Amino acid sequence: MLRSLLNKKYIALSFLAISFILTTIWFKEGKMLAKAEEEIPLYNLAKTVQIAKYSWQELGMGIPNVAAKPTEPTYQLLFALSRLGASSPDIQKLLFFFIIFLSLVSTYLLATELFRKFKNVSMAAFLASIYYLINPFVAINVWYRFLYPFMFSLPLLPLSLYFFVKGINERKIYYSLFFSLALATFAYSFSSPATVLLIALPLLIYWCYEFFGNNKNYLPGYVVTTFIISFVLNYWWIKGLISLPQSSEGFTTLELSLNALRSLSKFYTLPYVLRLLSLDFFQELAWGEVYKETLYQLISWSPFVISIVTFWKYRKKQGVRIVFLWALVAVFIANGSSGFLGNLFEFLFLKLAPLQLLRNPFEKIGLLLALSYSLLFGLGLSGLSKKLKIIFLGLVLFYSYPVLNGKIFETHGVSIATEVPGHYRELDDFIDDVGSYRIIQMPLMYSDGSIMKWDNPYHGGEPSHFLYDAPTIARNIGNDNYKNLYYNYLKYIPYMEEWKLAGLFSAKYIVVNRDIDYEKLNLFSPDKYADYLNNYYAPSDEEMSVCNKITKTEAFWECDVLPSMADFRAANFVKTIFKLPGKYKVKITVIDVKNQSYSWEETINGNMTTIRLYSPIENESNIYFENVQSVRVMVNNDVILSGIYLDSGRKIQQEHIHYIKTFGNLDLYKIDDEFLTSRIYSPSSIKKVKSPQEMFTDIGNSQESKNGEMIYLVNEELDISNIAKAKLEFTKISPEEYNINVKDAKKPFIIVFNETFNKGWKLYSGGDKTGKHFLVNASVNGFLVNPENKRLTLKFQNRARMPDQ
Repeated sequence: MLRSLLNKKYIALSFLAISFILTTIWFKEGKMLAKAEEEIPLYNLAKTVQIAKYSWQELGMGIPNVAAKPTEPTYQLLFALSRLGASSPDIQKLLFFFIIFLSLVSTYLLATELFRKFKNVSMAAFLASIYYLINPFVAINVWYRFLYPFMFSLPLLPLSLYFFVKGINERKIYYSLFFSLALATFAYSFSSPATVLLIALPLLIYWCYEFFGNNKNYLPGYVVTTFIISFVLNYWWIKGLISLPQSSEGFTTLELSLNALRSLSKFYTLPYVLRLLSLDFFQELAWGEVYKETLYQLISWSPFVISIVTFWKYRKKQGVRIVFLWALVAVFIANGSSGFLGNLFEFLFLKLAPLQLLRNPFEKIGLLLALSYSLLFGLGLSGLSKKLKIIFLGLVLFYSYPVLNGKIFETHGVSIATEVPGHYRELDDFIDDVGSYRIIQMPLMYSDGSIMKWDNPYHGGEPSHFLYDAPTIARNIGNDNYKNLYYNYLKYIPYMEEWKLAGLFSAKYIVVNRDIDYEKLNLFSPDKYADYLNNYYAPSDEEMSVCNKITKTEAFWECDVLPSMADFRAANFVKTIFKLPGKYKVKITVIDVKNQSYSWEETINGNMTTIRLYSPIENESNIYFENVQSVRVMVNNDVILSGIYLDSGRKIQQEHIHYIKTFGNLDLYKIDDEFLTSRIYSPSSIKKVKSPQEMFTDIGNSQESKNGEMIYLVNEELDISNIAKAKLEFTKISPEEYNINVKDAKKPFIIVFNETFNKGWKLYSGGDKTGKHFLVNASVNGFLVNPENKRLTLKFQNRARMPDQ
């Protein structure tokens, strides 16, 4: 029966049947699959298209988004389907169907071209296609991790190689065009920039083998032609990747990348890499435990053994040699900094900038190893007897059962099929001014991960920017400027009028989201955040003594905590009483019963100082404030400390923030209109401070009646002696372009653009760059502008569009 299926007219039908069966099993619940960093892009495709379309994404306070450009055509097509009435689950099911089908076909074509001189090439190609779809690397890093760029790479890698190899063998230039169109069709893959290396590496190896090994002198011309056609047809997304290092400045460093490489390489040692495995494969409790059994361990080595035997048997065949070279190079890279060649890879990693995309080399390059194994495995299996062929094929299918039965789309036994509740759409339809102001969602996330307690629970990246049309602040992001503002915001939430803090973010609405599983995420409850929206806390005269004994060491004061007073959750302040006046730096450290500590510093001035506990970020350090064993105060030796107390604080009702309505599990609050801060404004006064903490303290003490009247320069050298306020009107053209009209400007003035500071933002007047660009409020963009500039354009431009940079 297997041989009859290999009749050419049945191959496509076989692959169609396999694609249909798998997608039917995977989508048996009729719901959208969602997990990991991809979040829920198919939920609101109109918003997703806007995210993919522009180089600046309004996520949080804004981030550069040039790497998302390759995804735009795919989402435009899927959005068109949704406008025709297709549901998100149906669109996703159709997308998966084509990815599976094209992966099978592409691998089959590549195998038939590489092994065209073998008698049993059709059988080898068919078996290689099947194994390529279900091998352990693809199972975990493509299907289980649920990353769309990797899914699109699945058909792109064999298809691009097929057209390149076919073009060289046939010496037909139109294959260069097909190759270029394949890159454009599956451009989504390049939203993970490391895909460029994944595709380029085997092409380079094949070209070198043919040019130097077979003396094909026409190859340089063919390759140059292919490169030119590919560059022209794909420039629309290539230009974004060229500018990625500059536009993403501040999100990572070489040191962080190297540390990530070393850390991740420990999980991909040679015995794992050779079996296309990672530790993730065994950590999924729903089905991974069984893979630790001896039988499964033995089966896991069979593709490697068959591939090695196949290479040795056919080592004189050119196609086999090339595939083996791909595998060798892939093993070297995938092994990262571990193993005996780890130091060499680290050296290359530091010296060659493109390799710095491979901080997780097994993840990024492993697909080439999986394809190489599949080709050799299929060829080797096809040469066995019918009985052995059935046995080994059965073992591989048995080993891959989580892919075949859909278990691969479960996390700890729970399906990742989910459905977004209707109250998000209701709230989104209710609010207005979605383009001018932001939403702040609480509880705020410390990182990307989120868990939603929907009827079908969601585990993955924080999804709010797909749930609401308005730009939403719901999580921390890697940029240092934004991070500083974000964490200070969290720290000061309980101790300041909330409208003052929200003004820093140009926020109009605050949503308390009770769908968030705050307990599993180790966050404060939505009730506590709702309390902060109704009240803030100031020091009181009520003291809860926690120290029955204060001791002085050489470096610091320390007090023991009475067992009955060890619960800090009711406390908002630490009061420290000093005998000598003066100004000192003081560091407070709280240590829990597990010896985990939480520390912060402040400057004290006077005999008694009240220091905030900063409780909203206590969980970042995973300290147990409900079970504290000691409090340590580090201060100058000449200070005499006479008391340490806890203070529960007194509630003061928040003004200018009002509860509006509840939508399902979403409570909506709104800031009074007269206290809103526009996305673009000109301040009337400026203050210089030395730190973000000093800025926040001053904001809390400020008696300003409205936002936007004061801005802060943190360690910025700027002459502010002759600056006045200007009246501004602006029109948002897109997330990356604004038109600004200036009125009543007679002196130099400042324009504040309340998006994360990035050097890619440029201000133009009449086509010429103008304005001095600097940091405002420790996180956002400021421009010092001369009064003669009346009509301005603010644009975000990546380097590919900036020849003057």
